[in-house]
Amino acid sequence: MFRNKDIRPDKILEERLLLLVFMLTATIVSIGFLFAYPAYLRPVILLVFLFIILSIYITITILQSGESAILYGGLANEILKNRKTCYIILNSEGKTILQNQIAKDFLKETPILKFLEDNLVKTETNQQKLKQIQLSATHFKEDTVEIALKFNNTAIFSGEEWYRITLRPISLNQKDISEIDNSSKFNIKYNTYLLWSLENITSEKTINTIFQEERRSFYNFLNFMPIGLYILNNKGKIEYINKTLSLILNTPKENILGKDITDFLPITSESIEKINNTSTQYITYIKNANKAPQEYLVKVDQFKQGNEVQTRGAIIGNIPTDSKLKIAYDEAISEANSIFNLSPFGMLLLDTELVIKRVNQKFTEILGIPSSSQLLDNYLANYLDEDSIGKIRKQLNVFTSETDKLQPAYFDLNLRDRKKNKILRIYICPLFNSPLQTKENIKGIVLFCLDTTEQKNLETQFAQAQKMQAMGQLAGGIAHDFNNLLTAMIGFCDLLLQKHKIGDSSFADIIQIKQNANCAAELVKQLLQFSRKQPLQPELSDITDILTNYTPLLKRTVGEQVDLHFKHGENLDYIKVDKVQFLQVVLNLCVNAKDAMNKKGALTISTQKETLLEPYHFGAETIESGSFIRMDVTDTGCGIPLENLSRIFEPFFSTKQNVVGSGTGLGLATVYGIVRQMEGFIKVKSTINVGTTFSIYLPAYPIETSAKKAEETSMRKILNDKRGRAILTPAEVQTTNKDKEKIILGLNLSAIEDPEQKPEEIENTRILFVDDENSVRTFALRALRKKGYDVIGCNSAENALETLENDKNFQLMITDMVMPGQNGIELSKQVLEILPDIKIILASGYSEDILKGEFNDIDNLSFIPKPFSLSDLTQKVYEVMKS
Repeated sequence: MFRNKDIRPDKILEERLLLLVFMLTATIVSIGFLFAYPAYLRPVILLVFLFIILSIYITITILQSGESAILYGGLANEILKNRKTCYIILNSEGKTILQNQIAKDFLKETPILKFLEDNLVKTETNQQKLKQIQLSATHFKEDTVEIALKFNNTAIFSGEEWYRITLRPISLNQKDISEIDNSSKFNIKYNTYLLWSLENITSEKTINTIFQEERRSFYNFLNFMPIGLYILNNKGKIEYINKTLSLILNTPKENILGKDITDFLPITSESIEKINNTSTQYITYIKNANKAPQEYLVKVDQFKQGNEVQTRGAIIGNIPTDSKLKIAYDEAISEANSIFNLSPFGMLLLDTELVIKRVNQKFTEILGIPSSSQLLDNYLANYLDEDSIGKIRKQLNVFTSETDKLQPAYFDLNLRDRKKNKILRIYICPLFNSPLQTKENIKGIVLFCLDTTEQKNLETQFAQAQKMQAMGQLAGGIAHDFNNLLTAMIGFCDLLLQKHKIGDSSFADIIQIKQNANCAAELVKQLLQFSRKQPLQPELSDITDILTNYTPLLKRTVGEQVDLHFKHGENLDYIKVDKVQFLQVVLNLCVNAKDAMNKKGALTISTQKETLLEPYHFGAETIESGSFIRMDVTDTGCGIPLENLSRIFEPFFSTKQNVVGSGTGLGLATVYGIVRQMEGFIKVKSTINVGTTFSIYLPAYPIETSAKKAEETSMRKILNDKRGRAILTPAEVQTTNKDKEKIILGLNLSAIEDPEQKPEEIENTRILFVDDENSVRTFALRALRKKGYDVIGCNSAENALETLENDKNFQLMITDMVMPGQNGIELSKQVLEILPDIKIILASGYSEDILKGEFNDIDNLSFIPKPFSLSDLTQKVYEVMKS
């Protein structure tokens, strides 16, 4: 009676609930009828009893349908949540009803239209597409657009990415939204929801771009080959011609397409020669540029394109006479061989058993085999892996079994010898034994091969550079926080050393703690070098002179069993480097090379000049084109496995596990940071069991600029502070330091003693010390108070400003650069407005060179880097107050 046409469990539950309501209503009406007409007692009671039985039965089915509906909703929800695409459902008011986890992580509770607008790549096309999807959402219309988004560069994954945005209105009514008539359109928004999906199609776009580039190359190959080509549709009209045919006919291409071929290639019945049922050839005459008729051979055959039979033709000119036939034939064979052998593609002809019948030189180079004769009559399976051979066999089966699928196919293949680390892109086409291109005439296949290894490596390097940029930011942040801890450790050690003198039982323990703290400071310095936040002292230098001067050191470093060779380039420009840091780069690469060769092999360091004609994209950064000095460090070691190649520059990554003396894993990370800080970049090429080459590119400076360097050096007669004020002459520095140095257990304990200062100068100096790190603030307050200064401590910029409202008697403020709320720069500007004559010392875990751009426009500022010791702090206070 009640046949359910909707198979959805929630719709079945809805119908059965309505049926139950109907039965209960009928029962109540029957009971009312019983009281109104007692004479019908027996039939009415029977009817009520029947309605009750049916209601109970329907209730049972409702329970079953309810369970199915709950399961249906749960399964639908789980399917939505576990999809790899962002899905989000909004109601008509724009509120989120349901979203999967990936959408929640991606959007971070930002409304989807605002998210798209904030991250949109600002191009005209993108903005039009965004307006289109906004309009579709407003009018509840189904729509799909593809737009480009660019995210914050501080994120780990940053840069331009493509997304396919799909919008579909869904209704809980039985009718689909498209079926609602216009009179009910005003009710749509009250019972309709919007299903949004965001799918990342960046890889799809990239692959499509590569395919289009390769397709364009193949098109150019056909367009300019020395044979005229044309294709006719099933109506005999010209559908395609190549550039060669257009030149032969002396007619622009646009004036030929869509016309009859006989308008340009006259044909007579006498000249036609039948080859088979679908192929013919004939001789025709075309006037050349000099209006003289020239003989051409036209060969025509038919082929099937989908359900349409088309015709194609090839036109060959300069047909030889009988006396010249052999010469022309040889020339034609030579041209064909040239096209085959000198093609930029690797080309390979195979029979149906995948035996190599012909191969060009490019393919032998890709395989790394010296002669093509070694490949002939060998199975392709000897050179490609099993998975690649399986793909080729599968495609060959498609060609031979499915008549309508003779179109070329392409996919990636791998060599059988994994040590060669090559990735090949293969285009595969059927090879026919007659002009009739049918599956019965297939005698093999043709492979067009491209070596895409370099492209894949560039993609890997791009991803690696992005990751290194994010890790550099992380390393810099860790180093900054760690310097705060080291400041407290070193400072409290200095305070203890003032109580425990030499001979005290605790003296050696305190010295040991301070030595380890200093070692930790060196490790932090390496992290700052990796994150490119450690200052350099660059100068123009000759790379040949640097390597020559360091040759003895490098030879001792690599050992006697390693043959160290140098190949110095000629007429090289200067490079602008910090010599100490550059030596560290070379030493780290040489030590790694020695370990890779197991301390025995050949290590070659070569230099040369190289010019980048186009900008080089290094991760999210762009290296401008220009002249570079390239230094290659090449070893004959074990090589770097492909799975490790993308991680070698990561901090603390090392393949030397549980090896004594293996280091911290910061060697190559430090190399990476120093090279980038010197505005250069680094490339790596490695082959297993052959060796590895690290190529470092540094900007080249003309030799003429060295004269300026010498002049600047001669003028540097005194030591200045960052404001350019004279502090000490070199002679004063030498005499002052030598007399006061006191070295115990490798530590300069003279640093614990402060410079002499008059008591009245100390008594008249009040200091405001601001630092959010409690341990640093505690140490500094104790140290300065112990020296007699009146010091007030504050844990934030806001706290410092409150203190200055009540007490403005301060001559010096020492503040940390990085604090919650207002930072040190912002605080300094406000304090100088209140006390224009106050002197300020800024402290930071980063270096002054990195931060000077933030405060070089403010007077009365000095800088002290963290970690600082007790004497560093008091010495800085003394210098600032004395100046």
